[in-house]
Amino acid sequence: MRPFAGVTYVLSLAAFCVGSGPTVGRIVVDDALGHGAQTAKIEAETPSVTLVGASDTYPAGTSFQSWTSMTGDPLGPFSGQSVMFRGLERGGVAQLYRVRLDFAQAVTLESIVVEGAAWFQGTIELLDDQENVLASLSSMDSDGSFLQSKVLDTSGITGRTFFLAETNADTIWRYRSKIEVNFSVSPPTNRKAPLAIYIILGEDEA
Repeated sequence: MRPFAGVTYVLSLAAFCVGSGPTVGRIVVDDALGHGAQTAKIEAETPSVTLVGASDTYPAGTSFQSWTSMTGDPLGPFSGQSVMFRGLERGGVAQLYRVRLDFAQAVTLESIVVEGAAWFQGTIELLDDQENVLASLSSMDSDGSFLQSKVLDTSGITGRTFFLAETNADTIWRYRSKIEVNFSVSPPTNRKAPLAIYIILGEDEA
């Protein structure tokens, strides 16, 4: 038998989410010959979130049931700050928010998680840059006393610009504590610095 050396290239996706700040993906060169491992960093920013329209909100510190808002900013949930939207009988409108999500490069979406309470006759929609509906989730919950997470399945949807909108028919209040956009980014194509290289040593059968 005579020795041989094989090289296997392994590429993977690094996941990021809105609200968690900049995330670092690592390029790892794993040298099985004992020459030492090297690491480098790929910086990736979370998408920018622009408010297109929103219902009026209650001031920070407003409480309904067991929930108290941290801010009056409709974009608060994207950074982990809860907000209390006004209901239809308290000066609010059906659409809680409509935001534009802009990524620096094409991404593959995985899911969108919206956490909060009061979901009566609600709908969460993801639209493309032409405002065509790509995915939607409906809820008929009438009891607003429970904190719930609604997960919109966006797996396989790719692009750079999207719109996210939510509507519902609650009359007094709508509490939202977190909105999280989960997505993956393909590593840059660079043959001089593959994401991972495994050098496999062995013997052939000759």
